[in-house]
Amino acid sequence: MTRTAVLGQLLLNGVVAGGIYSLVAVGFALIYRAVRFFNFAHGAVVALGAFVGYAVLHYTNGGVVLSAFAAGCAGSLAGVAIDRVAFRPLRRRGSPALVYLLASFGSFIVLQSVLALAFGDRPLLVQAASPSRGFHVGIGVITATQVFVVAAAACATALVHVLLGRTRLGLALRATADDTIGARAVGIDPERMIAVAFAIGSFIAGMGGMLIALETRLEPTMGMPLMLKAITASVIGGAGSTSGAILGGMLIGVAENLGVAWVSAGWKDAIAFGLLVIFLLLRPSGILATRDNVRTASGGS
Repeated sequence: MTRTAVLGQLLLNGVVAGGIYSLVAVGFALIYRAVRFFNFAHGAVVALGAFVGYAVLHYTNGGVVLSAFAAGCAGSLAGVAIDRVAFRPLRRRGSPALVYLLASFGSFIVLQSVLALAFGDRPLLVQAASPSRGFHVGIGVITATQVFVVAAAACATALVHVLLGRTRLGLALRATADDTIGARAVGIDPERMIAVAFAIGSFIAGMGGMLIALETRLEPTMGMPLMLKAITASVIGGAGSTSGAILGGMLIGVAENLGVAWVSAGWKDAIAFGLLVIFLLLRPSGILATRDNVRTASGGS
């Protein structure tokens, strides 16, 4: 295989990896936009969706689409439940941001432990009813499952973009994120909008967990590395920007995999977090900077 062919295959692999990161990052960005803290429990919701999808696929023969939908519903319920149990009491008390961060990390640990008790610590493999065959696309080989993952990431981003920019619900969500007091003054219930953000963002995370499991091993601890990459993608793309999340995810995925051509695969995480450091130094507001991101990066209030 020529070096050009190798680079082409690595590029395709990077796009697939970017799609995986983007699926997690899009939901994360939507929730972050509503609550303004890094919700680590989002990673456990991804793992929950993967296991629920696995159970539906293997115990009911429901097929990949039904399994992904069931995983999304489970993730949505879990996300809203976590918000109502762990975060809403903190909002009522006006707790500082650090308390939210600790509560989200504690929720992550609890849910991860529940998954380990229910399914065990042994890695599992998710296999669809029919094996996914690879086909050539000019620069390399990609499977139908990988195309499905990338397409799902793109569709999730497009749907969230339309929701936020073209619907009354999206307008209410954006109003709540920008000015909670002002939103309440015009009759918008901030708690309802936050619940909607958790429901939609966690649905994407749960569905994404199932699709991710088709490409990787399934284990209770799978959520944390994906969560760290999602945070990195969101910061690089512009925290709170759903379009930026997919751009950041794609950039990380491509950079990681192309980097393998010059360094060993063990340096993938170093490449991803190296990109994060570069963006924090040169463009802390991210690729698609929003007004709030610029204000936060500049230290304004």
